[in-house]
Amino acid sequence: MELSNLIKTSVLYILLATSITSCQLGTYRHLKSTAESKNHLPILINKDYKTYVFKSKMTFKENSFSGLFVIKHEASGTKIALVPPMGPKLFDFEITPANEFRVQHCLEQLNRPIILAMIEEDIRLLLQQPKSVKQTTYHQNPRDNSLVKRIKTNKSVNYYFFDPKTTNLAALESANKLGRKKTVIQLSEFIEGFPNKIDMIHQNIPLSLSFTTIKRKQE
Repeated sequence: MELSNLIKTSVLYILLATSITSCQLGTYRHLKSTAESKNHLPILINKDYKTYVFKSKMTFKENSFSGLFVIKHEASGTKIALVPPMGPKLFDFEITPANEFRVQHCLEQLNRPIILAMIEEDIRLLLQQPKSVKQTTYHQNPRDNSLVKRIKTNKSVNYYFFDPKTTNLAALESANKLGRKKTVIQLSEFIEGFPNKIDMIHQNIPLSLSFTTIKRKQE
C-alpha cells in the first residue's frame, strides 16, 4: 500500500476507534502501593545527547513503511520529526522549554485534532515529559517484585516499569482514567544503558511503531 493510502486508512480507523467508548475495567489493579522510591527515574531521551536518530517502521494491520525518526534537543526546545525515505516530512513538532507542544509541520491527512492529540501523547510518553502532573505514586509489581512509578495527568495515567534485575526502564505505558491501556512502549537490547530497540504498540487500534537506534550525538 502506498504511503498516502496507508495514512488515510490509518486515520479513518483511528477516528472510528476513538469514537467508541469502553467499559473495560482497569488492568493495573494487581499493583501494590509502596513508599516513595529513592531510585531515580532514568530519562531515556536525555539532554546528555543533543541528537537521537532512529530507523523507524510504522505498521498498520498488514501494511508498513519505514523512515527516520529524529529527536533534537535545542535551546528553543525539543524537535521531533518523522522523515520517510522519499518526500516531505510526515510531521515536525516541537516541545518548548515551557512544555508547550507546537506543530511546525504536519501532513494534511494527520493534521486533525484527534490524531495530533494521540501523537502528542505518544511523544510525551516516550520523552517522559507529561503535559501536566497531578500526582506521583510508587507501586510494586507482585508478579516480578519490580518497582513501578505512576504519574497521573489531567487526561491519562502513565506507568514506568523498572527491570527488577537492573536500574533500566523496561516499559512505559499510558492508560485512561479507568485503567484501560492505551499505549505500551517496550524497551530492549540495552547497550550502555540505552535501548537499541523501542517498540510502541497501541492497544485499541492495530497500529505499532518500532525504532532501532542508529546514533546518538552529543553535539
